[in-house]
Amino acid sequence: MYRSFKNGYEAYTQWKLDWSSIGKKEANIKVYVSEMIMPFWVQCVSCSKWREFPEKELTPDNIKSWKCSSPAAIVTNKEKGKKKAVSPCGIPEDERVSAVNSAKWLESLTEPPLLQNCPAAQFLGSYFPDGVGLSPTSNTWGCRVEDSAGYVQLFYHPENPHTAYNIRPDVMEPEEEETFPEYIRQPMLYLALRNVILSLWTLKHKEFLTPDKCAQHIIVRGLIRVLMVTEAKRVLFFLTKKGFVNHGILGDVPNVLSTPKATRLSVIVIGAGAAGLAAARHLATFGIKVTVIESRDRIGGRVWDDTHSLGCCVGTGAQILNGCVNNPISVLCEQAGLPMHHITSKCDLLTEEGHCVDVSTDSKVEFHFNALLDAIAENREEASEDKSLEDKVQEMHSLFLEETQVSFSELEEKLLQFHLGNLEFSCAAPLSKVSSMSWDQNEELPQFCGDHTLLQHGFGVLLDKLAENLDTKLQYEVKEINYKSKRVIITSSDGRQLTADKVIVTVPLFLLKSGKLKFIPALPMRKQAAISNLGAGLIEKVILKFKYNFWEKVVQEADFFGHVPQSHKGRGHCGLFYNLSKKGSEKGKKTSHVLMTVLCGETALQAQTMTDKEVVDSCMNILRKLFTYKIPDPQAYLVTHWGKDPYSGMAYSYIPIGSTGEEYDHMASEVDDKLYFAGEATNRQFPQTVTGAYLSGIREADKIISSLETET
Repeated sequence: MYRSFKNGYEAYTQWKLDWSSIGKKEANIKVYVSEMIMPFWVQCVSCSKWREFPEKELTPDNIKSWKCSSPAAIVTNKEKGKKKAVSPCGIPEDERVSAVNSAKWLESLTEPPLLQNCPAAQFLGSYFPDGVGLSPTSNTWGCRVEDSAGYVQLFYHPENPHTAYNIRPDVMEPEEEETFPEYIRQPMLYLALRNVILSLWTLKHKEFLTPDKCAQHIIVRGLIRVLMVTEAKRVLFFLTKKGFVNHGILGDVPNVLSTPKATRLSVIVIGAGAAGLAAARHLATFGIKVTVIESRDRIGGRVWDDTHSLGCCVGTGAQILNGCVNNPISVLCEQAGLPMHHITSKCDLLTEEGHCVDVSTDSKVEFHFNALLDAIAENREEASEDKSLEDKVQEMHSLFLEETQVSFSELEEKLLQFHLGNLEFSCAAPLSKVSSMSWDQNEELPQFCGDHTLLQHGFGVLLDKLAENLDTKLQYEVKEINYKSKRVIITSSDGRQLTADKVIVTVPLFLLKSGKLKFIPALPMRKQAAISNLGAGLIEKVILKFKYNFWEKVVQEADFFGHVPQSHKGRGHCGLFYNLSKKGSEKGKKTSHVLMTVLCGETALQAQTMTDKEVVDSCMNILRKLFTYKIPDPQAYLVTHWGKDPYSGMAYSYIPIGSTGEEYDHMASEVDDKLYFAGEATNRQFPQTVTGAYLSGIREADKIISSLETET
């Protein structure tokens, strides 16, 4: 096409040089024509007809506002033999446009479409641009913000291979191949669209991402743009359905993703906790009629914040978020404009003799503790039967001491018990009940990384915002779920009834175990086995308000400190104290001095038979041993009673001896395409967390939306 003596040769050689410096594919004339010569196509915002764009460069602003601007055409009126002026929008659309949507047209493409001036470029500097659907020569590659994009980092990065909810920008995921099989052989068009949509959500996730907003950033030459704008809606629908984009607190959601089938479907969600509200909100996004019913006189379930009693927000359930990168709760906080307090890693450990443990001593014991857990994991294949995590830890610890002839001091043995107490906190059960084979079954799955944060405003305010504009019925205690007919019938304890096409059950595992909720017909045996085989764990919290901050004399610039127990019997008793203190503000709010501690393991069970005063006195006895000087009595206190709560009966799930992580999968399985189950005890990858509950709600909503696509 270009010879050295022809016009354009210099531009072509420079482009070829630029392309070769960063691109993966060989630069040639065909690529140059598709990248630099072919015209852009744009859709008129008035008549929706596609036109060849008359200018050399296409921008998002052009796409957003462009109208047919050709001069009035003169056409012949064949019937009367006269001529008349026609407005630009009246000119027929180019015949080639209609052919774009055919499969043969897509197969005839000689070069894959590569987006220009794409917002995804700033996130994908570690990849060959033409391997992720981007033009190597028409994007800004110098402005990369991988490290400054906040907590939403959806693209897989080789340096952080185990981060949850990462998507590789250069390959289609299995679910994507299943949904878009036509792009398996030539995936670049799909990858380009998916990557631009994810990048737009990364940059701006406080408002709903619509197909029109996506189209403004689909900049590519040739008629392929017509097809890509059409396909962008499908890809956006898929990514929204899966919860990668367009989830959370988004205010008024435009009616752009609903379908006639969706608007005719009715769903009842049982339980207004994180799982139920996430499911209901997500279903409503797609136009599905949803009703949420809740036994309590409030929403939130096992999330309940006391915002008044102690002068600051106290989460009697969850209040700490572990791993903020890609965590949907981080997104909710940003959407709600609520800051998260980063928890520092500094944790002073205090003995009951009032001594502060040397950091090097604890580091040695912590390393040993982690080595014990690693040894247990490596020993699983050789183990003939499951044992308790308690027995297995002691077995490995004794074996280590015997083989190495190393002796542990009295303090080091106490420190080991401290770390085992934290393990009981994580499991919400005594280690004597926890499976050594499967307690950490989700560790090999990608997890959320990054900062650990304290939600100073609590989780409750996020759930309140999720519940806005949802049809929610409180004090509706479900007694029976009858799903033997086409529609599901829900009967309350006082005889009221509701019906729906489908039902999502999000009640705690403890209630399913109790048998208080009757299913007609009975649930499948494998589902019943999963309910029986998982453990309903328990922890309780004690929150203490003081007149002044007495601990800062010893514990400085730390968000929490630890209590080293005297023996294994005391290891679950106030193992950690979190500083929830709130500083005064300009608006006259007083400073509050608040500590929160946890009862776990056997101590949590013992607390069920104690009065609040007895529990508080036991915590104060610990504090008086940790601080040798005089400390004040608490001005006020709060003790949780999740174990006695008739609608919870637990904190979160765990895997008992003899059970496996597969039980979570069976808990999550739907029944008869009418009953769906969500909640932390149905999430194998993220159990025991509000995040896991929230994502399980999104997952079940996805199942219901997907079922509409497969219905005949």
